[in-house]
Parts: sequence; C-alpha cells; structure tokens
Amino acid sequence: AEFPCTLPAVVARRAGVAPDAPVVGLEAALAALDAVVEGRIPGSKVLTLIGADGRAVRNYRVALGTQIKEVLEHAGVTLAERDKVIAGGPMRGFAQYSLEGVVDAGVDALTLVAAADVVEWTPDPCINCGVCIDACPLRLQVQLITRYAEFDLFDEARKLQIDACVECGLCASVCTAKRPLLQLIRLAKRELEKAG
Repeated sequence: AEFPCTLPAVVARRAGVAPDAPVVGLEAALAALDAVVEGRIPGSKVLTLIGADGRAVRNYRVALGTQIKEVLEHAGVTLAERDKVIAGGPMRGFAQYSLEGVVDAGVDALTLVAAADVVEWTPDPCINCGVCIDACPLRLQVQLITRYAEFDLFDEARKLQIDACVECGLCASVCTAKRPLLQLIRLAKRELEKAG
C-alpha cells in the first residue's frame, strides 16, 4: 500500500487526484504568477495572527525577514512571562524560543499560547495506553515509532511506516505521558532522509 508522507498528499487524494500530484497554496500560486508575468519576486507574506483563545485576530501582510516581535508590536500584543509564540498552527507549528526569529515564506500564522496552556514535555517513558494510536488518522503504531526514534533505531521506525505520518500532531496532543511524539517523529524522518 502507498501512504501519503505529507499533508498536501492527503489533500490531493481527497480531491480525487494522484497522491503525488503537486498541491500549491493560493498564495504560492499567485506569487508564481507574479514572478512569471510581472518578473517580480514576492517580498512579503500574508499571515494570520491567532490569539491564545484559538481565534484568528487579524491577517497581516508582512515583509519577509520581519522579526516576529515587530509583528506582535504592530498588532499591539504584549506577552506575559512564559507565554509562547508558535510559527504556524498549534499542531504543526514550531515554538519560537526567541521573538527575534523572522517571518519567512513558510510562516502562514503566528499562534499565541498562554503560559497556563503550554504543554511541558516530559522524558517519562511510554505507558502503552494506546491513546496516540486511537488519535492517529492513519492508525500508525506511534508508541513504537517514537520509542525507536528515541533510541536512534530509525530503520525500525521506517518498517512501521513512519513515512506515512502526516505530522498532524494529534498523537502528541493526547499523549497521557506528555511525551514529545511529534518532535521524535520529525527527528526520525530527518535522520532517515539524511541516511538516504
């Protein structure tokens, strides 16, 4: 069986086209059109600021390379101590350790997370509850894949179809032991890609 390895492949399949068909976002398509027709390379990005309540606050057009703190200042956002900013959405985004990080072409949103809602990951072992498997839309054996990743047994993770993971983050959001499942999956995929 063939499995999608990225979210665009799932979108393509749902649209009734081949899973390897290219899926391009509207903003990227319009930027490509501008590049071809106008000879203009895009220098800005549209992103959505998402409040700590999970609702979109506002959309902004931001120059590429703008520091995240500048976007927040412009929006009038003041973060409390230990509040977090995620570049991207809450499930697939990347926590920012510094607000001096910049907006690049891959940042579609800035998501604010209140300190009380920040998940503290633990190094605790998996308790084999199976909740991550139930949450996985592809029913992957997440608990085994991530343990293999944790102990650098990346080839074993591949045998359990880690490449099929769409990195939705649902497994990590329900993990009883609060293990960093998505980060372990991303680590294993990166190491497998480097190994060839």
